[in-house]
Amino acid sequence: MSFIPHPAYSEPMHVSAEDGEVVIMGPHGLSASFTPDAAAESARRLLAAVAEIDQGKGRLERESRG
Repeated sequence: MSFIPHPAYSEPMHVSAEDGEVVIMGPHGLSASFTPDAAAESARRLLAAVAEIDQGKGRLERESRG
């Protein structure tokens, strides 16, 4: 997936558990709620993407935006 809507956010999301859902809120009105299963899978995917960048696979994409 190569769609990047704007420069990357530098502040982390706020995450909370509300009424059985995981709620995220971030900069510029970013907000969503997820079921626990969807939130857990999203967390795994986020960590995998970070690991990919840490290993250098995503470095060119990141540098070309910055």
